[in-house]
Amino acid sequence: MSNDPPNESLRLNTAIAPLPPNEKEWLASLRLAAIVEFSDDAIIGKDLNSIITSWNPAAERMFGYAATEIIGKPITLLFPPDRIQEENEILNTAS
Repeated sequence: MSNDPPNESLRLNTAIAPLPPNEKEWLASLRLAAIVEFSDDAIIGKDLNSIITSWNPAAERMFGYAATEIIGKPITLLFPPDRIQEENEILNTAS
């Protein structure tokens, strides 16, 4: 006999992830993620279209945007209006 209330079921969420190619690479990846997550420096990832792809907690504190608000937006939102053209210069030197 179950102590569960009637008509309620236990929901179990599971995720299956592939094992890393090797433990050394996996641990290095975890260390890098921890460095980014707990850094006091703002660390922002963007793609070659200048769209923000990652945003750490220090960036949130520095710029005032939550990751959910800013990821997917143009990085030029963070630039002063008179310096937006610098993004094109940065992209040109990267390619």
